[in-house]
Amino acid sequence: MAAIPIIATASKPILHSPDFWLPESPVHDATTGLTWFPDIPSSCIYSFSLSAGQSSLKRYPTPSPIGALFLIASDALHLLAASKTGLVKISKATGEVVSTVNTLYADDAEKAELMRVNDGVVDPRGRVWVGSMRSFGKGMPGDEGAIWRCGNDGVPVVVKERAIVPNGIAFSPCGRWAYIVETRTKVIARHSFDVDTGALGPEEKWVVFDEAVHGPGAPDGVCVDAGGDLWVAVFNGSCVLRLDGETGEVKGKVVVEGSRQVACPRFVEGGLLVTTGALVHMDPKVREECEWAGDVFWVELPGVEAGVVFEAVLDEGV
Repeated sequence: MAAIPIIATASKPILHSPDFWLPESPVHDATTGLTWFPDIPSSCIYSFSLSAGQSSLKRYPTPSPIGALFLIASDALHLLAASKTGLVKISKATGEVVSTVNTLYADDAEKAELMRVNDGVVDPRGRVWVGSMRSFGKGMPGDEGAIWRCGNDGVPVVVKERAIVPNGIAFSPCGRWAYIVETRTKVIARHSFDVDTGALGPEEKWVVFDEAVHGPGAPDGVCVDAGGDLWVAVFNGSCVLRLDGETGEVKGKVVVEGSRQVACPRFVEGGLLVTTGALVHMDPKVREECEWAGDVFWVELPGVEAGVVFEAVLDEGV
């Protein structure tokens, strides 16, 4: 394997807690200076200020696991959260659920109990995309998962079936491509994308992770920079890889020291915020062998411009 150029090294977490299990899908609110993220198996969300770090960390319990958080356009008081069963609005002041937007498996109570949401994104038209998969404690995931698109009216539609462990979803800045990660098969799929309708074209297995090329681990969460490159967390790989947005070639990596279950990257205030996991049911020695397992890192990235993070647009009354 050829050496991958190191872009930066995150050597110490900005947030550390033995209570962290799987921080995921951070979202930064520039109006308040706060960054929010859920910890999925802990059924809670957190907020913190990058400038204040650990001392600003606040925890808010939630009724069920949250897989991702999104800002809502023209709503400074609430976040949109992908809960176990669908989208809900959460108060930024208290962390409480104030309303339900939709239910993903509304006609199948058994399936709703089995599944949970894992990661998501907002597209350029304000529609929310999430992946669903078998929940913690419900056995090994099969291909019962799906990718959902929730319109501005809140109505959820399955746009891709037979997902196992769906993870990062991203859209190219040009609006031409949608990228969807399947962690179990180590594939980043690419689809042509119709921005106006939200329709996906046929699947292309754009990047298939190969240890000889990408190093150990599997793709997880993703974000896109302004130039269109994908920054891909590598679960069990202790890094975030930068992939060329057209060719998929590896351009470099951000090393995450002391934690190997790298879960989700996001551009925040001139750098890259990276969440990591401490899922001992998957790796019993991860806390013993990794000093910062489950922690949250931030590293400065001079010269890298963040891609646009879109806000969810909901019709009046939703």
